[in-house]
Amino acid sequence: MEKLKKITCPYCGYTNPVMYNPVTAVCSGVTVRCKGKHCKRLFEIKINMSK
Repeated sequence: MEKLKKITCPYCGYTNPVMYNPVTAVCSGVTVRCKGKHCKRLFEIKINMSK
């Protein structure tokens, strides 16, 4: 079983509690709000779009 990775906020660097499998996951257009204490910004997740 592959190790799951967490999403990191591109603005503050906080590791958010959103997990994905880096081998099989493919997504785009998923918007997430950062859970960082002072950040709370929205950002889009794009995973393995080159496949």
